[in-house]
Amino acid sequence: MGFLDQVKSGKVKDPLFILLYGVPGTGKSTLAREAPTPLFFGDENESSQFTTVQRGPEPKTMGEVRDGLTEILNAKKLTFKTLVFDNL
Repeated sequence: MGFLDQVKSGKVKDPLFILLYGVPGTGKSTLAREAPTPLFFGDENESSQFTTVQRGPEPKTMGEVRDGLTEILNAKKLTFKTLVFDNL
């Protein structure tokens, strides 16, 4: 893709990044499920009671985290709008 093919006009909408911190049971995951079309990446136990979210397999190693994120970044089409890391 050439330079002129990448020219943009108007306001650029940057992604929103939010970090929520708190003790277990304060509603962080419950709040995250209300985000637009969330995909929970991480601990499946935190999102297991939610019926309206997508969740990936729980990564066991940093390599699995890296591979999952690489696959997401290289995907041509995504089925979610919000990526939720639960738990860091």
